[in-house]
Amino acid sequence: MLKSTYSRLLFVACIAAGAALVPRAASASTNVSGTISTNTTWTTGGSPYIVTGTLVVAANKTLTIDPGVIVKMPSTLYVFYVYGSISAIGQSNNRIIFTSQKDDTAGGDTNGDGSATHGDPGQWTALTVFGASASGVFQYVDMRYGGYGSAGPAADWNYAELIAASGGSVSLNYCTLTSSLHSGASIYQNSYGTIQHTEASSNVYGVSSIQGALAISANSKLINNSNRGLHLIYTTTWTGAPATLMDSDVSGNGQYGVALVVDTALATAYLPKGNNNNIYNNNSGTTERQLYSLHSHPTSDWTGNYWGNSNLVPQYCAWAPVGYFPYHLTDGNNGPCDIGWGPVLYFTHAMENLCGANHDEPGSCATDMVNDSSPVNSQIDNSNK
Repeated sequence: MLKSTYSRLLFVACIAAGAALVPRAASASTNVSGTISTNTTWTTGGSPYIVTGTLVVAANKTLTIDPGVIVKMPSTLYVFYVYGSISAIGQSNNRIIFTSQKDDTAGGDTNGDGSATHGDPGQWTALTVFGASASGVFQYVDMRYGGYGSAGPAADWNYAELIAASGGSVSLNYCTLTSSLHSGASIYQNSYGTIQHTEASSNVYGVSSIQGALAISANSKLINNSNRGLHLIYTTTWTGAPATLMDSDVSGNGQYGVALVVDTALATAYLPKGNNNNIYNNNSGTTERQLYSLHSHPTSDWTGNYWGNSNLVPQYCAWAPVGYFPYHLTDGNNGPCDIGWGPVLYFTHAMENLCGANHDEPGSCATDMVNDSSPVNSQIDNSNK
């Protein structure tokens, strides 16, 4: 009798140990596709929600997503368009997740293939808020493994996990945008984007704006993207509020911290500006590029920022005025001493935080921005993680 009882216990223990080696099965899920034509709420009771076809939130209708809900995208063939509104407001300890169906870390193994697949950049396209009456509010939301789109010179700002287009508006607070094949978020023509306490990391570009009203602030982080932290494109037709970057961190990006592709004739009132940020350690060593511009915009306001390690030796172009061309600024040909494509970037106002005077005359300030020895934000807010 004792032997029989011991055998049964051993069998149960072996089954339990074996179960620990098998990927966690998904809970009951809900397939969604087509048009949401009535006000709708997604709850944790139906989570995870699997987008099995093109999904559209109709104009004047609202999709509300409760805290803790997981939304999974199985294919790059399907699009998720919001013509009405989407309200995804999670909680700090109960976040909402948009991810690939191959991502078993959220909602379990919903595609039933065990450990054969995993999340990777570009496994779904985008959530697009489209049209002047469309809006999206996202708080305590994580988006990852999206941003699918074709390759090409414009791809990295054209495609993103989250897009506002044709007048749509999005607001992000305490969110993360990660592992996109292209940008974490893109704000398109005449659209609006407000980003606070949000991290865009491990993408190609962190955040892009193409003729959009973009405001990034409140300890947001554009960090560790393979190419650029922030990419801004504006032509002379732009007459909206200038793009702003305030009180945030831009660091660890592979090429540029901030890249400005802004028309030379754009009026000063509409030029992008950034103040009180930590913009440093983008690219590496003496090839660091914190701030790039295709054209010279000496009235663009980038004062009061921390630019990096004061121990690095600045590089100057022999043909540039002394004090106007520190090593972390570049012209349009990716080289600090190459005038080949685009004029030299002066950014005289960007050095006022160090020189404390008017520097419109060549040689009036011989110091370099790298002499600012410590970050401007002494308190780094990690509450978005």
